Amino acid sequence: MRGAVKIGRFRCVGAIDSCVVLCHLLNTFCLPILLYGLEAVHISNANLCTLQSTWNVALYKIFKLKSLSTLYYVQYFMGILGLLIMLLI
Repeated sequence: MRGAVKIGRFRCVGAIDSCVVLCHLLNTFCLPILLYGLEAVHISNANLCTLQSTWNVALYKIFKLKSLSTLYYVQYFMGILGLLIMLLI
């Protein structure tokens, strides 16, 4: 299990090998928490950059990336929108 702690039937997220599964979990569980209540308040540009950075770090860790240009390719081919684009839609 490569260092994963097994608790009942569940394993820790670090033990999941599939990037597709991790992206689905990121979009399904993490994104709503990250964006909760943003439509009710005014967000500064600094806060938007912090949110974008948080989203990028999660994707960097899932795909083990090093550069922003590589991250853009991964987002394009996986169909993952950037956080700023999601906020504009």
